[in-house]
Amino acid sequence: MSVAEPQPKPDNLGTLDFSDQQLRPLMAHDGFTFDQLQNAYNYRNISERRLVFAKMIVDQLKSIPSETTVLDIGCGRGIARDNLWQWAIRPYANQYWGIEPDPSVVPDTGLFDQTQTALMEPAKLPECSIDVAYSWMVMEHVEKPVEFCESLYRALKPGGTYFFATPNAKHYFTIVAKLCKNLSVDERVLSLIRKQDDLDEYHYPVQYKFNSEPMVAQAAKQSGFAEPDFLYLETEGPVKYFPGPTKPLYHALAWKRKKMKRADILLTMIGRLTKPK
Repeated sequence: MSVAEPQPKPDNLGTLDFSDQQLRPLMAHDGFTFDQLQNAYNYRNISERRLVFAKMIVDQLKSIPSETTVLDIGCGRGIARDNLWQWAIRPYANQYWGIEPDPSVVPDTGLFDQTQTALMEPAKLPECSIDVAYSWMVMEHVEKPVEFCESLYRALKPGGTYFFATPNAKHYFTIVAKLCKNLSVDERVLSLIRKQDDLDEYHYPVQYKFNSEPMVAQAAKQSGFAEPDFLYLETEGPVKYFPGPTKPLYHALAWKRKKMKRADILLTMIGRLTKPK
């Protein structure tokens, strides 16, 4: 994933006014609910994946009549390296908690009510304390999916929800990336096609054990969750990974997606896990 460009920070961060502005739909599917996106073909009709993802979380929080506690798993750099999306969620959380495994990454001052430096599995979270948890591009790094789900299950309240975004295991980019990892050439290939500054985010190794429907469904079932829901979307896709003479291949693959309209092979898989009441 590319490093987000720095953005000017408005004076009204963490207010409903800022949240409404940040989450304002710009393209056809930006304003869709989770269920609507499930039943649509979401290819190049979304302006920003993070907008759609943050709006899902806010929609869920709005549906809860009591005070809410939200957990950001992997919180330190924001949602896709942009903390403005966290600030858009902030007004709807009575308690906003974060966990981040990298001790060198410090979230914005005043954003979270409490944070921990930890992975999800050993994090010290009170049982049945979280209404909504979420993670962005974390699932593909999880080494032990069942342990992750069990920790999440313990922390969620009955009826609590977990939203996640991860690279779809069926997408050609993820398939090639997993193959490169298995051949132990992933870092070498990455260094050939990306700038050095873009490599700084690769602190934790990818595992690709938790980013397909069967993988998630199996771990969720073993941990006590209800059957998970999934949807798929793609904006421009991995265009930055097609330098120079490989660009025609990218455009050919994009043309194929327009014609085939197979939702389950789009780049980003978004899932929803619910703890039964």
